[in-house]
Amino acid sequence: MKKDSLQISFGKLLELELKHAYYENGACNDLRIEPTPDTRAIMSQWGLIWRIQTDRILVLYDRTREDILSEWAKDYDHTLKFTFRLYAQNRYFMNFTEMPTQDLDFTFYANNLNPKKQADDSLLLHNAQTLTNDDNFWAVEADFLWQPKEGEYLIEVLDAEAKVLIEKDSEGAKQVPIDLSKLPPGKYGFRINGKEIQDFVYAGETTLTPQAVIQVYPKQGEYPLFDSDNQPLAQHFTIRFAARQTYWRYFIVSKYEKDFKSLAVKGQDDLAFSSQGIAQISSGEPAWLFESEKAIPLSEFCKVSFQLKKYSSAKPSGIGKTVRKRLPAPSPELIRIRKKEGESIAKACSDIYVYI
Repeated sequence: MKKDSLQISFGKLLELELKHAYYENGACNDLRIEPTPDTRAIMSQWGLIWRIQTDRILVLYDRTREDILSEWAKDYDHTLKFTFRLYAQNRYFMNFTEMPTQDLDFTFYANNLNPKKQADDSLLLHNAQTLTNDDNFWAVEADFLWQPKEGEYLIEVLDAEAKVLIEKDSEGAKQVPIDLSKLPPGKYGFRINGKEIQDFVYAGETTLTPQAVIQVYPKQGEYPLFDSDNQPLAQHFTIRFAARQTYWRYFIVSKYEKDFKSLAVKGQDDLAFSSQGIAQISSGEPAWLFESEKAIPLSEFCKVSFQLKKYSSAKPSGIGKTVRKRLPAPSPELIRIRKKEGESIAKACSDIYVYI
């Protein structure tokens, strides 16, 4: 007797894809995508399932229960949203990803309210082609402790519509505890003495600060997850991370070469290196330092190459002798944040040691 078989067909409600300019193929495989507990509860209630792949998450629905999903969408509470936290699985992710160099914890934030349609029909969740400093916000923990400065007497926590959610009077207090644990994860703002001063991201109660918080509103924005008849749409959202740009610093160490001034780092015309003179490395040895005049993007497989050349004092503009045909590319492990005397902004540098 032939048994009846139950076949379930799944439809795609949303796809969130992660890209990174550092990688040769553009796919970002070094982030763990984690739906928040509230999001898991919503998806379970709506009969949705999620599948995590190396560089994306898929949220799927059972086509045989599409009518039930439409009913949930019809009665949708507009305060609900799908929230995904992204955690680095590569210890050097922050080294090769372009992000601010502040000491405070910061995290990227994006949502689907104003996406940009791409040539492949995917929807980019940020204004620029990659996430930038404009998408990077102070990450605040649930038990935030505010230390008011002189003259600061009132602090308020606002939502995206500037509605006051928390209000604290700090008159005479040196520290004011602010409990964010009752709020859902998302982007908020602090307002002190009636003036908005800083947006921040609350990622929910988590032991680690995520590298990014992504939120998807089911029925808001230009590209929602449901049409006007509450039928599901298959939306493909994309996040792109930029590769960190660093100043490459070649430390040339030699037991035999004494005429360091005759050496030069040469390569592409638009990527010049200038001599910084003698520097002492950690071993105590002297090295001749060359630094790129502008920042160069890091990449999984180096797309640029440089040579170490030696020039005769008689013909300083000649072809020169090649001392090292291909200088090594920097490792994401060796990133230094440096701030020179007289400079207002610290810059990321890649230190590369070359022994000849």
